[in-house]
Amino acid sequence: MTSVRSEHTTADDVEPTDAVEHLRHDFPAVPAEALSAAVSGAERELNGVPPEWLPELAERLAWWRISTANGAAHSWTPDLSSNGSAR
Repeated sequence: MTSVRSEHTTADDVEPTDAVEHLRHDFPAVPAEALSAAVSGAERELNGVPPEWLPELAERLAWWRISTANGAAHSWTPDLSSNGSAR
């Protein structure tokens, strides 16, 4: 992924991630449109974080909001990629 780095980086400057696909795995009953909206909202709210952190933080924030929306919290289970980093 290529990111634009500057002190004025916004969510629009960072390429979209596969956060919605990860969330679909954890929340199969939630419509893709709702997952996408949760990720987009999280990205907007996280405006100002370092661009390289935005994809993971947005996914985590969206995951938290979806998991607590119905009052039942799930545990975060990061999917480790081949390079050993979390989602």
